[in-house]
Parts: sequence; C-alpha cells; structure tokens
Amino acid sequence: AQAPVLGARNGRAMRFAEPRLGWLVGDGALVLRSGDVGQSWQTPPTNLPVGAEELFDWKALAVRGPHVWIAGSPGTRVLHSPDAGQSWQWLPTGWTTPFNALTFLDERRGWAVGALGAILSTQDGGQTWQVQRTGGRRAAILSLFTTPDEVPLELVARLAGGD
Repeated sequence: AQAPVLGARNGRAMRFAEPRLGWLVGDGALVLRSGDVGQSWQTPPTNLPVGAEELFDWKALAVRGPHVWIAGSPGTRVLHSPDAGQSWQWLPTGWTTPFNALTFLDERRGWAVGALGAILSTQDGGQTWQVQRTGGRRAAILSLFTTPDEVPLELVARLAGGD
C-alpha cells in the first residue's frame, strides 16, 4: 500500500542499502521501505512488533544488506530485521535515554550514540550491548513553586527514589 504523505508524520532518518532499496523512519514508530530509489514508499512486508506504535519515536537507522536496525526514544530497545523487513525482533539495550544515531560496520559490529553522551557497542548484531561511554543516565528536573504546599511530594519522591 502507498504510504501517506510524509509531511503528515516526521521522518527522521533515511538510508539506502542497495541501489534501489531504502528505509525511512520517524516519530510514531514510522517505518517505510522503498524499492525504487525513494520514488514511492510502503510499509514493510510484515507488521512491527506489538507496542511499537504506542511507545517509540524512531530517530536512528542502520542498514547493512538485508539487515535493518532501528532505534530512538526510548532507548530501551533496538528493532532489528535480518531479512529486509520480512520479520522483526526486539533487542534489549539495558539503556533508557534516547538514541540519536546507529552505525554498523558489518552484520555483527555496531554502535549506538544517544542522549547524555551515551555510546553503546555490540559485537553480535545487537543481541547484547555494552556501554562504552556515558555522561549520565537521566536528565535533571527543575520545579518552581510559589508556596510549599504546591510541591507534589509524591512526584519528587518517585523521581528521587533511586538517589
């Protein structure tokens, strides 16, 4: 089926694997594939795993031959297809902040770069991820209130509970 006009959804990353096969990803779990050098775009041959549309905004995309890796916000999982979109699998990262870029040298060795200076690497096609560098695991929160009785103590306790 022909995809809706791309302006209606935010496309974030585009890559071509072969002279004609290309991929486009974006917000709202947008994933499109082109077999004619981007003249037309279709959804992949099979549906994405359950929960992708409700939970993920894609920002990063890597393609090596038939392999496609997609990541974004949140950074908890990378979506992988080993067969040009015929099947999909979730790959847990052990990370929470968003990923902004992915790159793979081959089918096994790759890196994910994300928010707060995070760099993760994989040696097994994304099955496992190792932290190479991090500048933090979450962002700070700043709240200003005019009176003490306006402070949402439950929220502060929940956000600072691990600290």
